[in-house]
Amino acid sequence: MNAMNTSFFQSLDRKWVASFVSHAKKFIMAHGLYSQGQKVWVGVSGGADSMALVALCEILKNRGFFSEVHYLHIHHNSRLGQDQEEQWLQAQFKKLGLKLMVRKVLWKITPKTNFEQVARQERYKIFQSVMKAGDIFLLGHHLDDSFEWSLMQKLRSSHLKSTLGIPVKRGVFRRPLLCVSRAQIETFLKQCGLDYLNDPTNQDLKYERNYLRHQVIPKMKERHPNYLKHYVEQSQALAQKLGLTTQKKSSDVKIISHPDCTYFLDESYKNEFSSCEEILLQEIHRLSQASRGTLALQVKKILMAAKNGKHGPLSLSGGLVCYLSSHVILLTRQQLIGMPKKFSSLPELKPTTIKELKQNLQAKLSQTDSYQQFPFFVALTTKASALKKKKKHILFEAPNLPRQENEIYYWPALELLNRWDDNKILKKQRVLLGFV
Repeated sequence: MNAMNTSFFQSLDRKWVASFVSHAKKFIMAHGLYSQGQKVWVGVSGGADSMALVALCEILKNRGFFSEVHYLHIHHNSRLGQDQEEQWLQAQFKKLGLKLMVRKVLWKITPKTNFEQVARQERYKIFQSVMKAGDIFLLGHHLDDSFEWSLMQKLRSSHLKSTLGIPVKRGVFRRPLLCVSRAQIETFLKQCGLDYLNDPTNQDLKYERNYLRHQVIPKMKERHPNYLKHYVEQSQALAQKLGLTTQKKSSDVKIISHPDCTYFLDESYKNEFSSCEEILLQEIHRLSQASRGTLALQVKKILMAAKNGKHGPLSLSGGLVCYLSSHVILLTRQQLIGMPKKFSSLPELKPTTIKELKQNLQAKLSQTDSYQQFPFFVALTTKASALKKKKKHILFEAPNLPRQENEIYYWPALELLNRWDDNKILKKQRVLLGFV
């Protein structure tokens, strides 16, 4: 790897840029767009979206997420100025210490009608010609592109599938920027200090997409500034209804309901509850007796809080409160007053296996008043370095105890199970453990 390339992209991976990259990485993982060890190809036009994709891929490669990335530019050989654009792009890649492969479309006859479609076909032929079995190809389409495509399809098609927008995943072709907008991409490039090209054909209103982009959508945005957010949510809901979603669903969420509270436990340990959106909605409605029409935004708020490791409390309709811990969501009618919990002595620590901890946790969760013990912290003593970590929670405060011969560690129960279950050697061991 070129030293300049490494140092430049490492220097970018901080603050706002790091947040953008982490968001895209989560999207890639959630939709299964990449498997470890795959060779990655990236289509580079020189536009904002493709240059952002270059920066994203290089930062992820420096993090060790991608193992091998190659960049390909297609010279369409269809208008004046494309030679200069290729030269500019080569200069940018040289400056960044990256290699760029260029392939030129060799037209026998340049099509006069439907040029965009024919050019796209030629482009994809070249994409596929450089790839080998197991490779994937990343393209830079973003949310605005997808919305424009969806709007075009709504105007000229009655098929629901075609109105979903640009697919995140189609065979070997993947679109990791479909989680961000054009505005976010431009901010990302500005933060990175990277330039990009503006394709002059993007201003030509004879193309339907350009007409929508420059004449129709700006007026929609004035009246409905949240149009992209609503488009994403509608598309996700429709894709799930049609069975077309690429998002990996968690089938490991256990739901335990009581008259005054409900638990959602993610036993895959990913804090991923999106597959439970409808059940969350139902349980909030059951516990709060609030109108379903007012709850959708609250469910989104809970899912986002879980994904970002928040603890709450979140105030919901009908006096309901949501608390969160590692891999657990609690909906309850009871405000957990007097928190964080404090205690002056340790519980009795008993030799416990991972199987016994699971059974003990299940027994606690089956109690109707178990919410009073939330967030279910355990104290343990162990020589295993993998379990030597203290976790914090807004509802829990570890005691100031005299220094003991064996140091005590505190974990949320499910997070401890996650760490314990992930270690094959530890799975067979017992540790001194007790619920706090």
